[in-house]
Amino acid sequence: MRNAIIALATFVLASPAAAQAPSEGDFTVEITPSIERLGGSDCEEEATAERTLSVSLAGNNFGSTYSLRLTYGSTTQGCDEAETEMCPERTSNADALGGVGCRCITSEANATSMTATGSLEELSGIDNLCSLVNVGQDVSLHFVAIWEPDNADGSGGEGEGEGEADVALDTARSGALTIHIDRSGPPAGVQPPDVDRSEHALKITPTDRPNSDDIEEVEACVRTEVESGEVDLSVLSCESESAPAEADDFEPVKVAGLLNGNSYCAAYRFIDAAGNTGDFSPWSCGFTPEDLLDFAELYRERGGLETGGCSVSTGPTSALLVGFFAAAGLILRRRRR
Repeated sequence: MRNAIIALATFVLASPAAAQAPSEGDFTVEITPSIERLGGSDCEEEATAERTLSVSLAGNNFGSTYSLRLTYGSTTQGCDEAETEMCPERTSNADALGGVGCRCITSEANATSMTATGSLEELSGIDNLCSLVNVGQDVSLHFVAIWEPDNADGSGGEGEGEGEADVALDTARSGALTIHIDRSGPPAGVQPPDVDRSEHALKITPTDRPNSDDIEEVEACVRTEVESGEVDLSVLSCESESAPAEADDFEPVKVAGLLNGNSYCAAYRFIDAAGNTGDFSPWSCGFTPEDLLDFAELYRERGGLETGGCSVSTGPTSALLVGFFAAAGLILRRRRR
């Protein structure tokens, strides 16, 4: 009996573990330089920039006869098994966006890692990617790694032999690496801005912030008012700042380089993380930049930081003031003599 137990234990220890399909967590799919979202004015540049798509498998007990494939799909499932037979040919993608688009990018037998290099347009097989997505749309690209054993049809795999049952392993997939093509701008503010006049400038404060998590910046813009209430659309000057989380936290955005005495209209709009700009808020008109005649306003406008009393600052503006008052005192003393 003792010898039988020892022989059984030796057989179990010496027997190789049965091959198994990888789980979703065994896949790592990455793209470098990384990107999650593209849109706005940089969409075409981002879509045609060269990137490296890669997949790696954790573990090695997957048998010795399988294919590892990188695929593009318009759904999170990538390509189905029949469509992956296109690999390793880099075939064109017949159905670019919408419907069931699918493309096998590359394939390798018995690999635990693999890469493919190209732009998003080349990897997906879709030319002019950004122009195919209409303004206002949000379309997703999905890159999926697929592990497919040679015995996926139930014909038996590694370890098959006399007296052994066939073991069919199922095809396994990674989670989808999803990239959004976002051509949909953030909502518009519904209230016109507050506007303060300044020297050759207007200071524009947004008064409304839409309830959206996808707002990165606020852009304040000025246009020439050609007649009362009308806007010259050919003239546009804008400045942008980071957008706060609450409407009450907006700071004035200064748009400079304007002509004193000219009448302008002002509005603001929001920019999302993909670079898309939303519609303008209502325009507010009748604002004229003007010379600052008040000494304190002029001092602060040109960089002065002191708010009251005598200043001992050594900045250039303070030095100019000290020199001015010293010269005035000298003249008065001479006149008294």
